[in-house]
Amino acid sequence: EVKRIFIQFLPRRSCASAKKPSLLYFSVLFLSTFSNLEFDGIMTFTCTMLGRMPVALKIGAVSLGCNKNLVDTESALGLLRDRGYQFTPDPAQADVLLVNTCGFIKDAKTQSIEAIFDLSRIKTEGKKLIVTGCLSQRYAAELQKEMPEVDAFLGVNNYEDLPDIVLGRTSENCLADKAGPKYRETGGRVLSTVPWTRSIKIAEGCSNVCSYCIIPFIRGRYRSREESSIIEEA
Repeated sequence: EVKRIFIQFLPRRSCASAKKPSLLYFSVLFLSTFSNLEFDGIMTFTCTMLGRMPVALKIGAVSLGCNKNLVDTESALGLLRDRGYQFTPDPAQADVLLVNTCGFIKDAKTQSIEAIFDLSRIKTEGKKLIVTGCLSQRYAAELQKEMPEVDAFLGVNNYEDLPDIVLGRTSENCLADKAGPKYRETGGRVLSTVPWTRSIKIAEGCSNVCSYCIIPFIRGRYRSREESSIIEEA
C-alpha cells in the first residue's frame, strides 16, 4: 500500500532574539521508510511512504532552543514513532501536545513559558500537554505548581519515559533525573531539517562550571559519545 503525505517545516528562531514566539517553530510527520523523496520548494517536501499508516494518537511537537535541544526533540519523537504514533503539524488535531523547552537565559525561559501557554489555550478535553527539556529539568517542581494545565514535566534525562507518560502507564508526572556518568544513546530520530543538513551530537554536558553558565547544572558533567556511534549515525 502506498500513500502520499506531506511534511511541512516552519522556520525556527533563536530563543534569545525572538520577541514573540509563533505557535510552531517546526512541525514534523513520522516517517519510517521513504521512497521518491522530492524537494518541492523552500519549506515543503513530498514523499511516498510504503506500508500502512497505523491508527494511533497524534503528536504535535514544538522544539525551542539550541541544536542540541532539536536533536533531543527528534530523538523523543523517534521513541514515539517506534511505538506507532503519528505526528501532525496542526496542534488543533493533536491528541498530545509536546513542548521541548529551553531554560538557558531569561529570554529563552520567557519564550518557553509563552509557548506552553499558547498550546494550553488550544488544549481541549481529552488532550495531553507535556513539557520537556531544559526548563523542566531546571524548574520541574515549581512549574508543576504554577501550571496545573500541564499533564507532565520531563527533564533532559527522562525522554525515555515519554511513551509511558503519553499512554498514562505511570502516575509519575514530574521527572527531572540527574545525568548519569556516561553518554546516553537514544536510538533513531525523526529528522525535522532539510535532507542535506542535520546536527549530530558528539557529547553532552559540561564540566567547566563557569559562574555565568547553567549548562552543567541542567545537562550534567561532560560525557563524550562513542566514536563508533557518531560514525554510524553520520
